[in-house]
Amino acid sequence: MRISVLRSLVVFGLSLAVFACGPKPESVAPEAEPTQVSEAPTAPTAATPVFAVSSSSWDDGGPIPQTNAFCIPAAEGHVGMGTNINPEIGWSGAPEDTKSFAIVMHDPDVPSALDDVNQEGKTVAEDLERITFVHWILVDVPASTTGIQAGADSDAITPKGKPPGPTEVGNRGINDYTKWFAADENMAGDYGGYDGPCPPWNDERVHHYVTTVYALDVETLEVGEKFTLDAARAAMEGHVLAQASITGLYSLNPSVTLPAGQ
Repeated sequence: MRISVLRSLVVFGLSLAVFACGPKPESVAPEAEPTQVSEAPTAPTAATPVFAVSSSSWDDGGPIPQTNAFCIPAAEGHVGMGTNINPEIGWSGAPEDTKSFAIVMHDPDVPSALDDVNQEGKTVAEDLERITFVHWILVDVPASTTGIQAGADSDAITPKGKPPGPTEVGNRGINDYTKWFAADENMAGDYGGYDGPCPPWNDERVHHYVTTVYALDVETLEVGEKFTLDAARAAMEGHVLAQASITGLYSLNPSVTLPAGQ
């Protein structure tokens, strides 16, 4: 595998100042002292929940475990096949009007040129221009859901891909492995849902895998069959109530140091 071409308290202050003045008879009695009215107490208000995403599979900004990867370091050679288990993703604080969720994972660190990718004696320069590779698209996740369990959308590498379309956890879109394997007779197919990291083993850059959860005000998106991220984004336009992300790091380059935990 060459590459994985595949983010108010509104404090209502209420100040009242009410003054009362006494009468002024002809005897020129002194004016009454102003009546002091203490500030009216404000009713306590609950803070607006903040929509947040977390994962028990990895910490935000931490390394992605090899169990969640499409490719892992090999005992011999450079790359072996991983278990490709989708991570556990949870969320909280969704707006009250949420009617469904959508999940997208993408890698923005994919090399824009493939000349040096996975080539012996060469490296992919860290400052090379990068493009995005989509690893996971899942929409129409029910509003009653507060997360996706590990392995619920992917628990292995599936040659020719997992079928896109409705599942028990949501409606799968096709990820960018669909394009990557298009010319491979043994692997070509529609890759639906989740397929994990597989960056070039000679890339100097650590790859960042950003998983974003969107809270939407519609139960289903009009995306059609075998939809891509572009179709999902077009359908979500104007319907996003909130969104939040978590990022994981991964590399197959033995010269690259990741945070402890991989």
